[in-house]
Amino acid sequence: MKELTLKHRRFSTACRVGKRDGSGDRVLTFQISTERVALDDGVLLADGLRSNDYMANPIVLLNHNYDTPVGKTVRLERNADGWEADVEFPPSGTTADADRTFDFYSWMGHGAASVGFLVTNRAEPTEDERTKYG
Repeated sequence: MKELTLKHRRFSTACRVGKRDGSGDRVLTFQISTERVALDDGVLLADGLRSNDYMANPIVLLNHNYDTPVGKTVRLERNADGWEADVEFPPSGTTADADRTFDFYSWMGHGAASVGFLVTNRAEPTEDERTKYG
């Protein structure tokens, strides 16, 4: 059996506070992936996302720390740039970490996002892919 290693990809992202289709006041929208070349020279292809397992338990963790859940993904959707997610944070006062995270991103309007993933297929890019992804 092939061993898979969990990787993280971090990048700057815009986020917006908002109510989308009746969502609550404590929902932020993040662009969680793009098909741009990352710091590790890799590209996370949007078509490669397999989200069924994640969406069965869509917990959002602060800094990938399993001891620090701060919200849950309530919408995950493909867009022209990759994948976008709405993250719902618990009611104010539930946890200090969730409050700090929500308040910070609400105040900044942007920041960094990171997605954890398992590499299941890796290939050297073709010349066309090098041109397309940078």
